[in-house]
Amino acid sequence: SLSMVTRHWADYPADIMYNFYLWNLTNPYEMIYEGAMPRFQDHGPYAYRGYEQKENLTWSSDGKEVSYRNRRSWVFDAAASCATCTEKDIFIVPNVAYA
Repeated sequence: SLSMVTRHWADYPADIMYNFYLWNLTNPYEMIYEGAMPRFQDHGPYAYRGYEQKENLTWSSDGKEVSYRNRRSWVFDAAASCATCTEKDIFIVPNVAYA
């Protein structure tokens, strides 16, 4: 049985907010086929709540060390995201390594 402190450490109740801003290439065909300069439009924030939970806690034989697997998950938060942001938005992002 885990102590209260260990349970709190293993399943920390805080969530972390992540805000992402993305740039969408709006003229890919003109850029590729006509040599036009790229035009970008920014979108965001796309807000995600991050959660972490430690799983498969295994204690060493002397009880001084613990190994575990850290499970992370993110959940889209539409209310904290921009009014037009959805998880189904599609972006065109150039591969700068290829350019």
